[in-house]
Amino acid sequence: MRRLARWSGARYLAGLALLLCVFFGLEPTARAQGFETGPGNSRLSTLGSAPGTRWRFGAERWFVASRVDVGFFFLRPRVSVGYGQPHFSWVGVDAVPIVSTSAIGGYMGLRVEKNFFEVRSGMLHQYSYNRSFLPQQDSYGRRDIDILDGPRAQYWLWDSELELYAPLGPIKLRSDTQLIYATGFPEAHDLYLDTMWVVIGSGVTVRQRLGFEFFLRGTNIGVTPAVEVVWLDERQVGIVRAGVQLRWLLTDELQIRTSILPVVKSPDYLGRASGDVLEVTLRWLWASD
Repeated sequence: MRRLARWSGARYLAGLALLLCVFFGLEPTARAQGFETGPGNSRLSTLGSAPGTRWRFGAERWFVASRVDVGFFFLRPRVSVGYGQPHFSWVGVDAVPIVSTSAIGGYMGLRVEKNFFEVRSGMLHQYSYNRSFLPQQDSYGRRDIDILDGPRAQYWLWDSELELYAPLGPIKLRSDTQLIYATGFPEAHDLYLDTMWVVIGSGVTVRQRLGFEFFLRGTNIGVTPAVEVVWLDERQVGIVRAGVQLRWLLTDELQIRTSILPVVKSPDYLGRASGDVLEVTLRWLWASD
């Protein structure tokens, strides 16, 4: 346990060091190259996932695109095929292989992305390397989810998500609603879902995140204070997280993102596995011409 604590602390420090190094080391370079900054510029006033003018004013066409998220212990490349303006306004299909230190799997589904919203829906499959289904109980601890007791968990989920964006002067309202439907679990068993940081049961799980994004004056760094509630229908309990999300738009193609959303209320005691805390992510966007 002491080794695990030291390793987790090292991850936090490494993530913070990387964020600070990039912030202080690369921002002058970005300004020197003439990147416009500030929420009033067209590069940053774009709503939705488009970080800059390249995607917002691109021609409508058939395309292949990708969005790759890389962190310390995960890789999430998304490959999309569709029609429209990639990363801004389009309709198509997503395929997302999922590789982490705890599981392997993938997601495939339909996506519609417009100026003020994104909606997707599809099937998620995962196979866990080191976790099994959990005998049902009122509360779970970190030891419960880390012990492999029985066959390794393998499961299918129906995964849907709706993101909404609304400008409120210099602030942008961001709402993210995710609905998961799970079936086929062993009787009287639950599952730790590492893509949502919660222990879910069969049936419906709903996650609602609400935040207000603003950009620091004179920079292209977005700050979003946010609150998130996860309702676990089978367990009849709710989990509350609150904190802040950060994203730094380096170029049209490159972003650095992190979240500090610790648990405020939960029936479980999962430690580091209970929320997204300082998981630094490098996001790269690409699309065919």
